[in-house]
Amino acid sequence: MKNTFTDLLIRKQTPFARNNITALIMRVSQVYLLILTSALVTMASPKGSGQSIENTTVKLEIVNKPLKQALLEIEKQTHFRFQWDVAIEKSFPKVNLPEGKYSVKDALDRLLQNTRLNYRQNKAHIIIIPSEEGEKRSEKVADEKAELTDASSVVLVTGTVKDAATQEPLAGVNIIVKGTTRGTTTDVEGKFGIEAEDSDVLVFSFIGFQPFETNVGGRTVIDVSMAVDVTALKEVVVNAGYWNVKERENTGSISQVSSEEIQKQPVSNPLAALHGRMPGVHITQQTGMPGGGFLIQVRGRNSLRSTSGVGDPLYVIDGVPFTSTTISSSSIGGPIFGGLGANPLNNLNPADIESIEVLKDADATAIYGSRGGNGVVLITTKKAKAGKSQVGFNFYQGVGKVTNMLDLLTTDQYLEMRREAFVNDEAVPGPTDYDLTMWDQSRYTDWQKELIGGTANTTDAQFTLSGGNTSTQFLFGGGFYRQSTVFPGDFADEKSSAHLNINHVSPDNKFKAALSFNYLADKNNLLTSDLTNQAIALAPNAPAIYDDNGNLNWENSTWINPLAALRRKYKGNTNNLIANGNLSYLILRNLSAKASIGYTNLNMRETSTNPISSRNPANTSATGIAFFGNSGISTWIVEPQLEYNASLGQGKVDILIGSTFQNSLQEGQTVGAFGFTNDALIENIQAASSVSIISTNFSEYRYNALFGRIGYKWREKYLINLTGRRDGSSRFGPDKRFANFGAVGVGWIFSEEKFINNTLSFLSFGKVRASYGVTGSDQIGDYQYLNTYSTTSNTYDGIRGLVPTRLLNQDYSWEENKKFEAALELAFLKDRLSLNSSWYRNRSSNQLVGFSLPAITGQSSIQYNLPATVENSGWEFELRATHVKTPNFTWSSSANLTIPDSKLVEYPNLAGSPYANTYVVGEPLNVVKTFQYLGVDAGTGVYTFSDLDGDGIISSPLDNQTLINLGQNFYGGFENSITYKGLQIDLFFQFVNQLGYNFFNSFSNPPGAAVNQPIEVMNRWQSSGDQADVQRFTQRFGSDPSNAYINFLSNSNKAISDASFVRLKNLSVSYDLPLKLIGKANADKARVYIVGQNLFTITEYRGMDPENRNARVLPPLKVIAAGIQLTF
Repeated sequence: MKNTFTDLLIRKQTPFARNNITALIMRVSQVYLLILTSALVTMASPKGSGQSIENTTVKLEIVNKPLKQALLEIEKQTHFRFQWDVAIEKSFPKVNLPEGKYSVKDALDRLLQNTRLNYRQNKAHIIIIPSEEGEKRSEKVADEKAELTDASSVVLVTGTVKDAATQEPLAGVNIIVKGTTRGTTTDVEGKFGIEAEDSDVLVFSFIGFQPFETNVGGRTVIDVSMAVDVTALKEVVVNAGYWNVKERENTGSISQVSSEEIQKQPVSNPLAALHGRMPGVHITQQTGMPGGGFLIQVRGRNSLRSTSGVGDPLYVIDGVPFTSTTISSSSIGGPIFGGLGANPLNNLNPADIESIEVLKDADATAIYGSRGGNGVVLITTKKAKAGKSQVGFNFYQGVGKVTNMLDLLTTDQYLEMRREAFVNDEAVPGPTDYDLTMWDQSRYTDWQKELIGGTANTTDAQFTLSGGNTSTQFLFGGGFYRQSTVFPGDFADEKSSAHLNINHVSPDNKFKAALSFNYLADKNNLLTSDLTNQAIALAPNAPAIYDDNGNLNWENSTWINPLAALRRKYKGNTNNLIANGNLSYLILRNLSAKASIGYTNLNMRETSTNPISSRNPANTSATGIAFFGNSGISTWIVEPQLEYNASLGQGKVDILIGSTFQNSLQEGQTVGAFGFTNDALIENIQAASSVSIISTNFSEYRYNALFGRIGYKWREKYLINLTGRRDGSSRFGPDKRFANFGAVGVGWIFSEEKFINNTLSFLSFGKVRASYGVTGSDQIGDYQYLNTYSTTSNTYDGIRGLVPTRLLNQDYSWEENKKFEAALELAFLKDRLSLNSSWYRNRSSNQLVGFSLPAITGQSSIQYNLPATVENSGWEFELRATHVKTPNFTWSSSANLTIPDSKLVEYPNLAGSPYANTYVVGEPLNVVKTFQYLGVDAGTGVYTFSDLDGDGIISSPLDNQTLINLGQNFYGGFENSITYKGLQIDLFFQFVNQLGYNFFNSFSNPPGAAVNQPIEVMNRWQSSGDQADVQRFTQRFGSDPSNAYINFLSNSNKAISDASFVRLKNLSVSYDLPLKLIGKANADKARVYIVGQNLFTITEYRGMDPENRNARVLPPLKVIAAGIQLTF
């Protein structure tokens, strides 16, 4: 009766309402799944389910494996759970069992024969015991029960076992009374019940966690938190795309960021969470505007073409390809988001992400064929797990600011500059030089503070509901995010999202189904332009923004009021749906059939309005202007697969074969409406006096492929992985539509060799691996091989004609990327210290570039495949260390470093191509050609430059031949994590070594013109013989100093300087409130935290921000937020 009483007691402690909610949701989920997959479910229905070890069957093939592994395999296929005394685990031998179908009893009898072990069954629990206790064990167990029943010290101990890190309940934990075979396991809610004496010791054990022992000591309730075993690092599984692989057995290069790392960062775009955390992955945030763009490069730039999206990696979200290029109209959203438009990944809630993997080398990417040349970014959303129903809340509130402002001239300095410029030019201020003739000469406004010095408020609220049993699990999440801007006015980006995942497994574990839905609605209300450029250029004595009546001040039409921009509004409404279904059925013991079905729909509506009220009222003829954009892209994909795995010799072989059918449809239109006479009707296109189509597009992309993989692991230490893919794409001509790609990866876990174990005892893991293969790129847009035409403004008989814009090229073909990598992975001192290093070389050839044509053809060039080759190579390093690890205190560190190198290996007839003045053979693609700056002429006070061709004239391209690489020399990040009891502190620093354009390139007008300047310009030339860093001031366009500044200085090496930086990218401080404190609220977990992003930067950069290296756009903001996380 003990087990029955214990079960009843545990059930009694579970809230009735919670069980009803769980049961109801699981029932609805099951019905929904059955409707969708009725045919497969019927096929998968079990013939019967026995409750005894004689009636329950398993399919096994055990080849020289530890007994523990064999028992766990039986657990996977049945409802039985095994228990044993940890003392006898050391005697577990390696066992063998021929491939076949066995009853559990038969399997155990065969596995334990010729061993000193036996077993006993207690309902769903099977206890492994020493065989010498034999048949007498039943009597002994009965005697123990009788003694316990009669003893006054016997108590019923109940409690809950949780993961110490996440406070999630652990199901299936083995609990035994030390020195006996009495034991039990935790249920799906982590609860247990066991009878024991006051003096007994309970032993808790679970795979992947450190064993835990505790004295009963008269307690009736014992709650336990189990810590993850750091030695389980070898069992970490990473997502390789079409399959999962243990990290120790991986032959490819895969970097991973987990949900824990993402959740520590107050970001709205997943890419913002990757800065500096992955070797070989460089990310630049182009602007601090909400919804702005990011540039990402995986191991460098592979293509000569610089078109947006060409070098982007392939994004795959839950198995569904996702667009990497913006669908925002270039004429509407482009000017706001750093020229890149709204980033598509802004439409995915980071809180819904479980992990992000980036595939880099040939072994990892070749199975994606023509789409893997630039790397692959795999985003896996959170999935449901078995356990009690739980409700989670996470809320934070934050503020954002521009961290660094330029040190600009004050009013006195500015006016001094302006007056001196007129003196130098032998001129006097005219009536239109308002800053000198009409504006207040003592007025000062810090326009940076006024226009971009505000506070961006951030609110993030997330909700989750999850639960389920071993057969059906569910997870539902909802989120709301709002971020305002640092500009004046009520502008903000608001996002609402929902995430649903349902998993189902049939009772016999043969049929599995999973459904995932992610939806996000984004409403981005901004102004139509970035005010940063005005903030640094406006004269400090410019008039007041408002007049005495509170209206915009136009100061008698002497300036354009910068806050007029606040009335020119941008609205972008985006809806994003990602749906994915995965079905699998175990046909035979080693053969399974799978099908992955996915659908994405991303659509966007944009408006940009320029009302009459944003114009100077003196312009009585002004009318309103508006632009309207509608765009969308939808994709469906179906990938049927067969997977086979079996033992072969002394190893294991995994075989995968599958096919891809994908279709993408993209369309959009931008319309301009003019002549609005009423601002109230400016969003009504019918109120415009004239309408014209600015741009329109429609394209369909079809893609299909056959892919396969063969992986073989021999003797647990020799690894080989073969992948291949044959692709067909509608983006290429009929004769070049199909191509083959493939790779081979090999690995040797040399730490498994006896001669290594015997001589290098401090080495806990060692592996060398290498890979080589060919991938491709089809990021070229649709219909590029076809003849295309556009309308001309010229008419004939009142009808517009057509002119050719692109010539037919039937041989238009794939770019190829040949990748090689060699790597060494080491771990020391029981994995407390690990070091991974790799060297790679990627060569991208068959480049799609412009091929020059004779003028007689009517076209300057044709897109053609040329044998131009781009090489990216480099070193990558990763270091992880656990310095201190005690029950109450942990200190760990990690660091990564990338040292990249790139060059243009060859380009036939480069001098005669459109890239003659852009690239240089033997140099990186990021190289720029500049004029060689010599200094300020002491006699004339004008900038001077090297006349390389000696013709006495500074000109391009003959004299701008000084090469400077604007790429990264090295980059990476390092992190420290400290945990003391419930307190956790994480600091992450990002570092980059690079050059970049400084303020000499950012200011388009020379010092002396009617725009503000950096304070450095005051070190200028004033009279003959002066040795100065800045030339003489000038206000006259066309003068020698003006020409030297505009035509040469901004494109010289003087305008480029060190842009290296070290940035505290992320700081996270959290505290888990004690259970005693939160127990009264029936909470399972409560955490309070403070997080920060871009907190401070150490740099010598002469500009606003060294990351985007552009003073004309809003830099990434510093964000500080505080929040609370609750789980019930």
